[in-house]
Amino acid sequence: MDVLDKLEVETLIRDTKEYLDDDEMNEVAIQAAGWGKKSVEKFGETIGHSPHKHGFFDACVGKMKGKSGWDEDKAKGFCARLIDTAKGTTKWRGGNND
Repeated sequence: MDVLDKLEVETLIRDTKEYLDDDEMNEVAIQAAGWGKKSVEKFGETIGHSPHKHGFFDACVGKMKGKSGWDEDKAKGFCARLIDTAKGTTKWRGGNND
């Protein structure tokens, strides 16, 4: 992963936090900030875990809850939405996601 990829990921994270802090935009924060399958894969490279593999969620939460302005709940929501984006579904979460 090159420096430009890392900068892209950090920019997406910064933009996402701004949307997550906005009650009206919170539900669409990942889309609004510009996350797509490719950028989620790049983020996965920065934390050493593919979003399609076990361990991504915990690694993601660990990275994000240490960032300024991110608490554990915000990190968990963000990371779950990234997996939703990568997989194209919420069915991985279990439960009733109709």
